Amino acid sequence: MRLRHVAGLAVATAITLLGLPALPAAADAPTTLYVNNSPGSQCSDAGTGTQAQPYCTISAAAKVVQPGQTVRVAPSRFGYQEEVDLTRSGTPDQPITFVGSAPDGTPGATIQGLYGPDGNPWPHAVSIAGQHDITFTGFDFTNAKQPVSVTDSSRVTVDNNLISARLTVGSQSPYPASVVVSGQSDHVSITRNEMEAGFGVAVSAGAQSTLISTNEIGANNSVPALTVTDAPGTVITSNTIGYQCYGGVSLTGASSGASVQNNIIVGDGNCTTGSGTLISLSADSVAQSTVDYNIVHPLTGQTTYGWAGSDYSSPAALQSATGQAAHDIDSAVRFDNIVGAHVGLTEGSAAVDSANAQAPGVLATDLLGHATADDPNVANTGVGAGGFRDRGAVEFEGLQSVSLSLSGAQYPSAQGPAPLTVTAQATVRNSWKTTLTYTYDFGDGTAPVVTTQAQFSHTYLTTGQYTASVTVTDGVGGTLTAVAPTPAVATVLAPLAPVLTVTPASQLLTYSFAATVPASTWQVTGYTLDFGDGTTVSTASTTHTYQTPGTYTATLTVTDEAGRSQSVQQVVQAAAQPGGFVALTPSRLVDTRQSFSSHPGPVGPGGSIVIDPPVPVGATAVVLNVTATDATADTHVDVSPALGSGTSSLNLGAGATVANLVTVPLSSNGYVYARNNAGSVDLVVDLFGYYAPGAADKFTSTTPARLLDTRSGAPLASGATTAVQVAGVDGVPSDATAAVLNVTAIDPDADGYVSAFADGTANPWTSNLNFTRGQTVPNQVIVPLGADGKVEVFSHGADTQIAVDLFGYYSPEGTGLFTPVTPSRLVDTREGAGTPLGANSWLPVGARGVGAAPANATSAVVNVTAIEPDSSSYLAVRADGTGVPGTSNLNLTPGVTVANHVITGLDANGNFAVFNHAGNTHVAVDLFGYFSAG
Repeated sequence: MRLRHVAGLAVATAITLLGLPALPAAADAPTTLYVNNSPGSQCSDAGTGTQAQPYCTISAAAKVVQPGQTVRVAPSRFGYQEEVDLTRSGTPDQPITFVGSAPDGTPGATIQGLYGPDGNPWPHAVSIAGQHDITFTGFDFTNAKQPVSVTDSSRVTVDNNLISARLTVGSQSPYPASVVVSGQSDHVSITRNEMEAGFGVAVSAGAQSTLISTNEIGANNSVPALTVTDAPGTVITSNTIGYQCYGGVSLTGASSGASVQNNIIVGDGNCTTGSGTLISLSADSVAQSTVDYNIVHPLTGQTTYGWAGSDYSSPAALQSATGQAAHDIDSAVRFDNIVGAHVGLTEGSAAVDSANAQAPGVLATDLLGHATADDPNVANTGVGAGGFRDRGAVEFEGLQSVSLSLSGAQYPSAQGPAPLTVTAQATVRNSWKTTLTYTYDFGDGTAPVVTTQAQFSHTYLTTGQYTASVTVTDGVGGTLTAVAPTPAVATVLAPLAPVLTVTPASQLLTYSFAATVPASTWQVTGYTLDFGDGTTVSTASTTHTYQTPGTYTATLTVTDEAGRSQSVQQVVQAAAQPGGFVALTPSRLVDTRQSFSSHPGPVGPGGSIVIDPPVPVGATAVVLNVTATDATADTHVDVSPALGSGTSSLNLGAGATVANLVTVPLSSNGYVYARNNAGSVDLVVDLFGYYAPGAADKFTSTTPARLLDTRSGAPLASGATTAVQVAGVDGVPSDATAAVLNVTAIDPDADGYVSAFADGTANPWTSNLNFTRGQTVPNQVIVPLGADGKVEVFSHGADTQIAVDLFGYYSPEGTGLFTPVTPSRLVDTREGAGTPLGANSWLPVGARGVGAAPANATSAVVNVTAIEPDSSSYLAVRADGTGVPGTSNLNLTPGVTVANHVITGLDANGNFAVFNHAGNTHVAVDLFGYFSAG
């Protein structure tokens, strides 16, 4: 069940029960604080929450909000991943209100909890403790054990939200609940919410006068939907508790003075047998309590009622014994989803026109904002308000939907030269045979037209854009309004003059194309976009990714309803945007070994996972450390912006664990794909940074230099760290922010891993390279520098010798901006004659060419793979390709294919070279991007 709310739905409904004080009308409209963490919102938690510069988090607004203020939270793609703790209160006449609704009134802003390292969800999304006069409306609360927690608080309203609790790992006691009311709370109102995952409301000892009204609660097979313990004066009214496999309403302890009326509690749909009791009141809860006007229908194995320790199988049995449930009905209520994804009633249901409109807690409108409606096909059997209020959360209406369309007299659309005649057509879904009245407002200042006709014509005399609407009334209290989805446009006669606007998008070689016709006389009927690379689409606005850089002529052709056609062209220089580097504290994105991972379970042969790095829009590439482990066969893993790139990122044999740094462009939707070639393998992906246009830090390549080699002394002990000074060494300036290092573990005495991180910061517990006993393993690392210019190197699981080599650094004064390219293979010695690289030999590699590095490139980002070496050796990558290098990039073991990420300088001709120390090995080199001066 998914909640569909109505635009303009009131936040608070006037309720006069249980001594709740009425709220006087405010003399002045309250001021508004804004929260919006969407990209481009210019948000800041250090500001004042204006619409121009909103807060980034709800918590920031919650810390400063004053009585009478409204906090308006904008919907966001990523939601608000925070726990909001309210520490401020309103007053009865000036409450504090948090609004998360979308512009159309539907719940929009998501307060989204996360799962901790133990796999358990956060305790809550919103906590209100010791406060009063607060309203939360229009939110989507999710991924918390108790999404909304109210403790020791008064006059709190939770209205018109989506709320979804989540189970915890292991023991489920106490069970989750969507809303928890506890402590000395009073007059808490929980109204018109949809509670997903089957967890409803738990009212704990000490709470008084809690209202639970007009909510919809889905299926659950483990706990009653509504539990009340030692909480007197609880009112449970007009709730739909559908498809229950367990109990419905449970009042235990001393919960006297309760009212349970007008509810629908049925066990049906998702399970054929159940357990628990639909309505249960303990011996100390029955005093001054009322159970009446409910719909109940138990499953096999369920008990209908529990009253003071005795069970009753039917309303008649309970009435005979106690006088309660005189108007309860046992009916297998059937639901209709015509009201969105809600459990709406069907015609002829026992719940229609049979409720007690005078019951405590009855609201003026239902879950969807509808008023009561009298079904002419059903005899009124309820009491109060004419006896035609429905039971449950959603009122049944004969007038179910209305839509309005406009068309022109000569052409299909309602657009053309003035005077313009249009025809308005109302389409109505109405199951009640009543006379319908249509009130048309054509939006041009003329008087509304009232008629019984579903179709009506109107002439617009002057130019302009007009929005038409129709209000349909069914004669028995039902009213719906529809607005034409497109306006009527009366124009002046003008030539057809299309405009094509092309702007770079955030991803590699991707551009946004927008076609407009500023002074279109008639409706445009067709757009044809030829991107100049052989690709054509029929749309006005789209994005397009060119496969290779180059100059393309895009052509837009537009036609309109009058049969006119016109073309316009735009030259597109397709090239990626250079960017600076942003180093991040290492964080884990994926670990398929963990059940709570975004991709749990090994990746099979030919299988892939989608990685969604949390980087801002505009980022062009990310730096990842990818570890493959527990492979069941020899395989390789490709990391690329698209599947089937033809390049590899790391290679490993069966049973091995291999890590490699990867700099990879982002796809047009901001994703990265990792594909496994053979067998199955677990993947661990850690994020270390990203490149983006406008980022301050630029790259400077250095002559490779060794900063640390513990073989001159003792190895790095397991669990220990060693500090490596980078800033101030070999030309690295003091303001350098990150360094490019090659870290090698040499002859470890056990299996383990090494990680590098900024000195003075906490160990992120991510790995940079993994090794087995006796193995020598290198991996390149891009790591932030501490405030003292140092890097910490940590060994886990083994004592091992460590070598650290410097290859470059990032700083604000650097010159190298990174441009990603579609990953491409520069060289593969297996091709052609298939001659491997011999001992003490250099393999020249050209980095320039179509789709590769341009003439102004100074460094290249490549992945170098040694394939089937026949001897222990090492590979080194240099710009000059002469002499014998003093540092290495890859260490080779006979027969083992291994890869490593390399950032290398280029010579004046755009070349670099790969050196092999001993034996013979095939070499493959893949280009992922380049640095150029900027």
